[in-house]
Amino acid sequence: MPIQKITAKIIADGAIVAADIADGSITNAKIDTVANTKVTGLITSAQIANVANTQITGTSGTGQVALNTSPVITTPTLTTPVVTNYTETTHSANTGTAITISLANGTLQNLTCNASTTITLPASSAGKSFIIIIGYTGSYTVTWSGGSTIKWPGGTTPTGTSTSGKYDIYSFFQDGVNTYGQTFGLNY
Repeated sequence: MPIQKITAKIIADGAIVAADIADGSITNAKIDTVANTKVTGLITSAQIANVANTQITGTSGTGQVALNTSPVITTPTLTTPVVTNYTETTHSANTGTAITISLANGTLQNLTCNASTTITLPASSAGKSFIIIIGYTGSYTVTWSGGSTIKWPGGTTPTGTSTSGKYDIYSFFQDGVNTYGQTFGLNY
């Protein structure tokens, strides 16, 4: 019996299960394009035979599967991941007399200090870290607020460079109660 093209019309709910395919394997030749295909349960390498963009090496879940870039996965939990050559999202803004840092914009905040300003940090959230780079357009002071409780080494808030054309870099780490600030470097 020839293999019939599987479509959403043939499989009413859009799911493909082994019972729908006589030998229990799924290959490119058996699946042309099925919109909104649902896969449930464990799929083993024996069930996927040379499907394009799939390199599954065993039933343990190791290997590679090519995924589209949409939708964006917003809250994954990864255990012992290895990340190579990543890029953080950078957010650039002018401070004015006050600015509130939103990490939704990125974990690398590049601020242009164009007036004496108060920088309000986000509430402490366990495991969060971020970097703030401040570039000065004149002799302006920076005051820090927010972040639940901000703690600096030695209990002393650092004094910024406050010189036109210079940059200061600060790193922040949060534990859910406190925000720990550290001067990465001043007067660049």
